[in-house]
Amino acid sequence: MVRCLPLGPAVALMLSLSAAGYEREGGAGGVCLWWASRTIRYEVNDFTVHPAAEVCGSPGSDLSAVKRAVQGSFAEWAKATRAGESAPCTDLALEYAGTTGAIQVGNDGHNVVVFRHASCESIPAGDGCHPNHTCANQYNCWAQGPVIALTTTTFDPKTGEIWDSDIELNAFDTTLGGSGTYFTCADPQGSIFAPSNACPEPPYGATNCVYMDVQNTVTHEVGHVLGLAHDPDSSTTMYASTPPYETPKRDLAEGDVHGICDIYPSGKEASTCGSVESDGGSARPPPKCGCTGTGAAGWLLVALAHRGLWRRRR
Repeated sequence: MVRCLPLGPAVALMLSLSAAGYEREGGAGGVCLWWASRTIRYEVNDFTVHPAAEVCGSPGSDLSAVKRAVQGSFAEWAKATRAGESAPCTDLALEYAGTTGAIQVGNDGHNVVVFRHASCESIPAGDGCHPNHTCANQYNCWAQGPVIALTTTTFDPKTGEIWDSDIELNAFDTTLGGSGTYFTCADPQGSIFAPSNACPEPPYGATNCVYMDVQNTVTHEVGHVLGLAHDPDSSTTMYASTPPYETPKRDLAEGDVHGICDIYPSGKEASTCGSVESDGGSARPPPKCGCTGTGAAGWLLVALAHRGLWRRRR
């Protein structure tokens, strides 16, 4: 993990810490993660095949609302535009490739957004999926503990080039007494920080209200898909945790924009690591990234009503 900040006088560096910093994901060998292609296709799991998962609708689920939310999440990164400019500063094309019945994550050439249901702990202990760590892909269950979302990225350890990246969400399940996260798709009314249409506690079964927002969550995870790591600035989309009712992560902050546009600048090669060219004469000095991977994924425990956004590398 590397903290990327504009280079310049000490005063400018201090001022830019919260305004324009970002962090790039790094592999254990000291490489930054990046896509060679500017066209990245993704699919959305048709969770209606698994009716126990309830997402954005009750009773049952609303796949159309989920597709709109997920597409909005990817589109937010593709339209990243620096302050004072009128056009996106990246030429990333994030293309929706439709729904899929597939539930597997891993290096298979398909980048999928999957809604898991039920805990993998409900799978009989004698099942061979446990020692092989394949229960999630086999049964579409959640195997990652007290977190709400996870991104699995497969990449070349020598260069950092990303081959495949998948997002899993720990969706609510009515079986076994209920488990998982109650994801909603409703737009907030009133304050985006304390919406007047917040779901009651407990939220399960409530409709047309905001609890754990799909678009807020997936927009954060797409940042991981594209090679960004968690950012300590709580105002950014890439901040590591989210409380219920939050929706501001739907919109990129200045640091998020700088990160994605420095890695994938329009009309130029991707920044694999090291220095990045100046962004067309902007007063903001070009950032320089020294990529050193942590070698281990970071995570945040659940604290009361707060859930941690967590991300895995592979």
